[in-house]
Amino acid sequence: MKRVTVDHTAQATHGATTPAPIGADTMAVPPSTYDNPREDDPWDNDAVQWLLLQPGGSSCTRHNLAECLRHQPARVKKQPELVQRAE
Repeated sequence: MKRVTVDHTAQATHGATTPAPIGADTMAVPPSTYDNPREDDPWDNDAVQWLLLQPGGSSCTRHNLAECLRHQPARVKKQPELVQRAE
């Protein structure tokens, strides 16, 4: 998973104050709502498990949903028309 770091140390313009830098102590705590025996990414695991519990979720498997989630970033870049149709 690629992490993005935002530099909050630049001077703000128009008289606004610069927000304090975000440190490791303010990062969101990964969810642990559902068991994660495969030790997958906790955010992905939480999303997949939640989707499986939704109406119609029984027509999918955990593997299928996790696989779709893994391919989503590439699909957004290479096949935006599929993503648009899914909305």
